Amino acid sequence: MARQLITGDYLEAASAVVLGDPFTMFAWYKPNALTSNVPQILCISDFSLGNRVSMDLVESSGVMRIFCNGSTDSTTNTATAGVWNSFFYSMTASNTMTGILNGDTSANKASVTGGNQAAGLDRTSIGRIARPSPFPSMNGSIAYVTVWNVALSDADAVALDAGVHPFRIKPQSIVAHWPLNEDGAAIDIVGRLQLAENGVIEKVEGPLLARGRSIYIPSIAVVPPAVANPIVMII
Repeated sequence: MARQLITGDYLEAASAVVLGDPFTMFAWYKPNALTSNVPQILCISDFSLGNRVSMDLVESSGVMRIFCNGSTDSTTNTATAGVWNSFFYSMTASNTMTGILNGDTSANKASVTGGNQAAGLDRTSIGRIARPSPFPSMNGSIAYVTVWNVALSDADAVALDAGVHPFRIKPQSIVAHWPLNEDGAAIDIVGRLQLAENGVIEKVEGPLLARGRSIYIPSIAVVPPAVANPIVMII
């Protein structure tokens, strides 16, 4: 499943999922159309000052843009409307920023060396920049939003784009994972950072079926046998 946000809809918490680098953020996003908006796929911001760490889609050109307090770059390759696109943004402790769209790690990727540091962050948002005069502009579906507290590699970006579940990539470093498969608030099943629903955000078909890739799903084991009410565990 996934959630579809139409212009004006957003998900948000008054807390930052990470407070600074290093980090990696990843999501699947399917734009309904490419117009002139700049939807925020994931944004961690300073509400009072408007500073932010974000990955977004510049619809007018179709590129993915990465941003950190004024340091920014965009991919050369472009997203496609009506299909699922993978968005990957990492930042190292030495402030090297990398943005990869649809697993393309060639010269098409976004890259900044010695970028500005993330600081003063106090909001986490999907669909808008949290600031006094925001403009929610997402028009599409989003799923599997995940944040790590380490900088993942280009090879990890390729694996995620190939359909590997985020839980298979350095799971010990995941600090948040929003499957976006529920109604109402978005539940982070790792760090428990709940994003409040603003607008009426419906559930839609997610990337597993829409893109037809072999996304890993945890198996189910029943333990032990020979008991009246077996325990079901997700492994």
